[in-house]
Amino acid sequence: MLNPLLKELHRLRKLIRDAQAEIDRGPRVLKAHQTKLAAQEKALADARDALKHRKADVLTGESQIKSLTQSLAKHEKQLDTLTDPRQIEAKEHDIAHTKESIAKQEDDLLNAMSDVDERTARVPEFEAAVAKAKADFAVYEKEAAERIVRLKDELKSATAALAAEEAKIPPAIRGQYDRLVKAHGADAFAAVENQNCTHCRVGITQQGLADLKAGNEFICCRNCGRAQYMA
Repeated sequence: MLNPLLKELHRLRKLIRDAQAEIDRGPRVLKAHQTKLAAQEKALADARDALKHRKADVLTGESQIKSLTQSLAKHEKQLDTLTDPRQIEAKEHDIAHTKESIAKQEDDLLNAMSDVDERTARVPEFEAAVAKAKADFAVYEKEAAERIVRLKDELKSATAALAAEEAKIPPAIRGQYDRLVKAHGADAFAAVENQNCTHCRVGITQQGLADLKAGNEFICCRNCGRAQYMA
């Protein structure tokens, strides 16, 4: 009977197709995991770099305040020696401007120091995320390698089994079988359930159902052309 043979051919071809698809997809999925890990590592590097720059801002701010404070002291000392009203007014203006600059720099310094504290506190979170991503990737990489080995073994066994089953195909229908497989691959077949083709859902006649159950003819769906067998 053709029914058991076609059913097994369908099962094997789907198994081969799906196994090969998963093998082919493996490198892309691995690349996606690598990209995810790289993104976590970049986030950590960016956080450390930003922290480094903010610490540099603190040092720069402290240096600028020191320089402005020295300038203020110089201006105040010079003011003590002046007697000309216009010179006194100009120097007082310089002193006021320097004090404003110092106040602004002190505000900026406080903000920078606060930012440094916040960024420093967040760095361990980034480090933990990278550590977890590395651990997850190592586990996935190991499991993926084992899965690929298993799939290749299944593919080899299924291919050998398919060759053995195809040797049982009657010569009279081998040409039609080959053409269907070339056109549709693993989808060249369709089971019939409740008198309907499971591929296109079009019903078959009572006579067609009887012929299919008898299993002596190679019957194709009148709508989608798939080789049919009883489910």
